[in-house]
Amino acid sequence: MSLTTDAAARLAVDRWPDLPQAVKYGVAERVGDRLFTGLGSAGAAFFCFPLNARSAAWQTCAPFPGIPPSGAACAASRGRIYIFGGSGAAPGRKTPTVLDAIHCFDPATNAWHQLATLPPCGLLGAKARPLSDGRILVLGGYSKPVFDELQEALAQAPIEQRPMLLRHFMSQPPAFYGWNDNMLLFDPTDLSWTVLEQNPLGATCESSLHTVGADRFALCSGEIKPGLRQPDCVEIAIGDAEVTATALPPIPPVPGETASEGLAGACGGMIRGQLHLVGGTNFAGARARASAGLWFAHDGLKKRWLDHILALTPDGWVLAGHLPHGIAYGAVFAVDPGLLIAGGERPDGQASNECLFVYPAVRKQT
Repeated sequence: MSLTTDAAARLAVDRWPDLPQAVKYGVAERVGDRLFTGLGSAGAAFFCFPLNARSAAWQTCAPFPGIPPSGAACAASRGRIYIFGGSGAAPGRKTPTVLDAIHCFDPATNAWHQLATLPPCGLLGAKARPLSDGRILVLGGYSKPVFDELQEALAQAPIEQRPMLLRHFMSQPPAFYGWNDNMLLFDPTDLSWTVLEQNPLGATCESSLHTVGADRFALCSGEIKPGLRQPDCVEIAIGDAEVTATALPPIPPVPGETASEGLAGACGGMIRGQLHLVGGTNFAGARARASAGLWFAHDGLKKRWLDHILALTPDGWVLAGHLPHGIAYGAVFAVDPGLLIAGGERPDGQASNECLFVYPAVRKQT
């Protein structure tokens, strides 16, 4: 399926007040009329924005109390924000590890506390969304043993041997990395974990997970190993007795290309009842290499940050507009009538403090 532009220029993009600090690989959640983001490249910093005072600046909240996580999963349940996993380096340690602590932030008291539970697997690069009953769906996640062993091996090896170690690591097929391929449910009331069933997209990281209805979620694209994305998308419905998965149209190729490379780190959500994906990263040519058995698929390829705004229609994905520049790994919030993208990674690889609001354009009558 090729990407059409039937809906081009249908969306507009405005600037909102900048974040106090640049943030990528951070967390994002809305509680009532306040937006919360931070962590990631911002370290322990955590910010909020009151929607009832748009002219106001972002405000600084209590700092994160533990090892600041990057690439953590985040979801709000019953007025509190839960932070799962991520990666970070403990004080005095040069190498990062996959973190297994779970923290809760209470906006009412501006206070953090660590929960007395651990996840059943590594959750670096995982995504989370709340269910209507307060439980939290968690999908994806990097294997803690695999990640930690690589970081330790790189730290212990002489400098001249590190490229060889990294090449060996990157040259493995997806199953080698041991990413989480289960759909997990976390219950904040008793701190319990439940395995629902296998993820219909398999083991992924940095996918896009969005609420599209009551206990219905769109899971879109993501990495299947470092540097290699897949374009498939699926809608997951969680009922009392069963979980159903319905295929959605896959991410289309970039205009001018014949094969889709998928997306990692794309932002997105619902705009006026229609699912949108914004930005994301990939490597042109990586999937063709992987199909030929070259598993270090992105070796030597240039990473690109897309500026596309895609909309899912009954006929598939269409190009609904463009950002001023490419972005990925940013915070995204549903703010009627559109989506607010806060921070993220720019095409130069640096974190951004820019906030962009994507909303339906008003067409002039002629």
